Amino acid sequence: MIMKSHIFLKTVTLISVLVSCGFSITGIVRPELLVSPALGHNSTLVALASYAAARSIAIAAVFLFTLFGKKREPLYTMAILAALIQFLDAFVGIYEADISKIAGPLILALLGFISIYYASKSPDKAAI
Repeated sequence: MIMKSHIFLKTVTLISVLVSCGFSITGIVRPELLVSPALGHNSTLVALASYAAARSIAIAAVFLFTLFGKKREPLYTMAILAALIQFLDAFVGIYEADISKIAGPLILALLGFISIYYASKSPDKAAI
């Protein structure tokens, strides 16, 4: 149970950061998949998606370093960050009135927060 909760935490967080990267990269390559096709492929959308990609790729890279680390604190910090980003992404879905853009991020955020809770409750404080 001890190791399983941390493996679950790492897995959920990895999925979360990869989904964020995927969406931001999609926004650069094919923005019409994320916003109304009527907006087309214009430079403003690509610039905004590029800023999002820069941040999400950086977060994913830092998470990959924490994934193989021995200390828990960086893992928890990255997991909290990833879950918060997913939670806040749901508000984009609310704004766009798109249930898939609400449900997906909320499910990932909920799984993230639950996995953080269970991993932090595990009795073995030394090993991950």
